Amino acid sequence: MSARTPVLIGGGQVTYRGPPLDSPELSPAGFAAEAARRALADAGVRPEQVDRIAAVRMTADNAAPGPSAFPRAVARRIGARPREAIYGHLGGQSPQAFVNECAEALHAGACDMALIVAAEATGLERAARRAGIALDWPEPADGDCDDRGPGDLRVHPVEARHGLYVPVIVYSLIEHALRARLGRSPEAHLRAMAALFAGFSRVAATNPHAQFPVARSAGFLATESAENYRVSDPYLKWLVAQDAVNQGAAVLMTTSARADALGIPQDKRVYLHGYAAMADVPLIERPDMGASRPLAIAARAALDMAGWTIGQVGLVDIYSCFPCAVSAACDALGLAAEDGARLTVTGGLPYFGGAGNGYSLFAIAEMIARLRARPGAKGMVTANGGFLSKQAVGLYAAAPPPDWRPAPTIAERLERVPVDAAPGGTGTIETFTIAHGKATPPRAIVIGRTASGARFAASGEAAGLLGCDPIGRKMRIETGEKISGFTVI
Repeated sequence: MSARTPVLIGGGQVTYRGPPLDSPELSPAGFAAEAARRALADAGVRPEQVDRIAAVRMTADNAAPGPSAFPRAVARRIGARPREAIYGHLGGQSPQAFVNECAEALHAGACDMALIVAAEATGLERAARRAGIALDWPEPADGDCDDRGPGDLRVHPVEARHGLYVPVIVYSLIEHALRARLGRSPEAHLRAMAALFAGFSRVAATNPHAQFPVARSAGFLATESAENYRVSDPYLKWLVAQDAVNQGAAVLMTTSARADALGIPQDKRVYLHGYAAMADVPLIERPDMGASRPLAIAARAALDMAGWTIGQVGLVDIYSCFPCAVSAACDALGLAAEDGARLTVTGGLPYFGGAGNGYSLFAIAEMIARLRARPGAKGMVTANGGFLSKQAVGLYAAAPPPDWRPAPTIAERLERVPVDAAPGGTGTIETFTIAHGKATPPRAIVIGRTASGARFAASGEAAGLLGCDPIGRKMRIETGEKISGFTVI
């Protein structure tokens, strides 16, 4: 094993479930700093030994061009003065992507001790607004920061014109496309989603770090109620990621030689055996809108790097913002999308909590603990950003890899479906959703194919789609100045 083999040596998590208070500790930087302290204590490392800090982009900064003081503010709170501070792109792929990037930097000698942090306090912000409490979270910080900005959203101009940048809307389109491919009725698919996610909730109910630690039955999850209201078609509230969380996570990485010098015991070490990342084309251009070809490619590349098969992986955390994200991942990985309890180590984004772009850092921190407890096991974390748009995969084990080398770049090209930005005539509905606003009438959005085979998007009144399964039905497309409308034939 090389002296510069990267190794994960510490993990920390913190979750706050109390009332809103105007305290600097109850803030994103406060939660990230506390998680970092726990990761450092877990490894027995002093803050001044950290020479790189990488912070996952907060939800509040998703549209912010930067620069941000957040990474340096976290470092200041814990007493670290790292040479490098990085603030990443938006997207749930970021935590695993940062592990991959830091592993390469450690191997190349670009840094010796890397700290990755993520945090959100969206729950406190919303509760404070309701209670009329003003929160003041100034974060003075010194030093430069590599603020990489939001990054590429992977959204087609036609999608943007039709408002297809809201996650619950876009994932509803993905969900119905997947349902249609599986040949399920809307009712059967709702039951399948509920059965899958009931298993996730059972894991969250036993996780002390979960924001919503309640085991919810499949019957509850499949039934519309005041507590489980409809947010879009086909989703009810407790079938989607819950972002009103107050959570922080941190992971500490170094090299095997540095770990040896610091006297870190072998049973505290977890290694990255394989990794890969790949981005997809915009949803409207994908041949199968209910699948993730990049995840299949990235997972295969990571498994090849590790020399593993998927059958050898005993611990898995599948990114679970929406049921289709889990089902598409299982399709890509060759896993059964049935018992959700076998597909997560945290409880998933709807029940553990959907900490913005940072959820998978909690999964990685939890994977470290699980693999220490089961040193012969192998683990996988999948991290998903955008709308199944950006995929990152990590393979972990307590046993060291024999000869660690950086992963090769994936060069595989993806097929694209042509898009008609100004469609006319008739088309066929491939997928749809109905958005249910609290103060607005339901509105339908569809993606379909024109007679020539090109894709189009359209939006209009939901009346023509209510009470039926419109996938496969013909429609008349009405091109407007900005968006296309439709009438079901």
